[in-house]
Amino acid sequence: MGHSDRILFLARLIPGGAWKDALLERHLERCPECAARLATREETRRLLVGAADVGGLEGIWPAVRAAIAAPGPRRPEVSRARIPAWRWMTAAAGLALAVLLTWTAVRTFQPGAGLAGFDVSSVAASAAETESVPGDVQLSYIRIDNEPARAIIYKPHDANLVLIWAGRN
Repeated sequence: MGHSDRILFLARLIPGGAWKDALLERHLERCPECAARLATREETRRLLVGAADVGGLEGIWPAVRAAIAAPGPRRPEVSRARIPAWRWMTAAAGLALAVLLTWTAVRTFQPGAGLAGFDVSSVAASAAETESVPGDVQLSYIRIDNEPARAIIYKPHDANLVLIWAGRN
């Protein structure tokens, strides 16, 4: 991606025509590479067409005057751009997916709800505590850096597995 491509890409990201114009004008004033690519006055004069170059414009004003004076609709009918049905369907599907994911997250991660199929207990363990936890596992104490720690114990229903996570208080 070249220098001018990057500048045009950044200009497309800026909303509003006035800000975009100000950015491009300021850049063109200060960047010698971009200023060298601008057309000179002589090059632009060769591209423009003047009234003397065209000739035969005597009949144009009577034709314009007749079109203005003619009866009928003076302003052209503007047709609204229609949004294709697949775009509406895509937007509706995305909205439905967002609602479903939000609902699932709220239902699954409610405080105190636990995970389906698991026995969950939270134990604040210290050196003097001894508690019985699900699955006949005894936890006497847990220390992290020689300080009492908090433990969370998960035991799946149909497994011979007990998972213990420990964290600082």
